[in-house]
Amino acid sequence: MAACKSCGAAILWRRNPKTGRMAPIDAAASPRGNIGVDTESYALCNAAMGHVECAEHREHHTNHFATCKFANLHHRSRRGNG
Repeated sequence: MAACKSCGAAILWRRNPKTGRMAPIDAAASPRGNIGVDTESYALCNAAMGHVECAEHREHHTNHFATCKFANLHHRSRRGNG
């Protein structure tokens, strides 16, 4: 398990199955989480929308960019080469 270089929180690095990019996911499960993780990747889950992937995960997590107060220091811009 890794730790955020800015806030020290425990994170899991998981691959987005659609983009192939790695993303930091909070290691601790969250009742407000919308991400189901497995050993290599993650899936966005929204139980209200009935996503099938949600049933496969017992715990849900949150993208660390949504919880880290230093996220703006690490999140690459989606414009240009960022």
